[in-house]
Amino acid sequence: MVYKITSSAAVQLKKVRGSKKSVVIPDTITVSGKKYSVTSIAGKAFSGKKITKVTIGKNVQKIGMKAFASCKKLKMVILKSVRLKSVGKQAFYRTDPKIRVKLGRKVIGKYRKLLMKGKISSKARYVPVKVS
Repeated sequence: MVYKITSSAAVQLKKVRGSKKSVVIPDTITVSGKKYSVTSIAGKAFSGKKITKVTIGKNVQKIGMKAFASCKKLKMVILKSVRLKSVGKQAFYRTDPKIRVKLGRKVIGKYRKLLMKGKISSKARYVPVKVS
């Protein structure tokens, strides 16, 4: 994964190299001995990749435009974040129509609206889980 340092304590996931089917976006990364929180996913970071499952870390606050667009095989999103503030236009456009989203019970209503703005399928299933 390629990251961009956005502040003294935060980084943005810019893009993904390789062809893994299952991807975990970590809560934090360490660069040269310094710890950074992964707070955002850049636009088109995963666009067109053949991923089937993504786990989004607890520090992510923003998902960029078309971040997961055209990931036609993406069937599962595990959203550990309770800090998500925005989902870019078409972030989940053209993903599997029956995509399953696992997220915390307290944020289902709020996140459903955000994900709908990101063009997630109207047939998406939201599964409440205990978020640590």
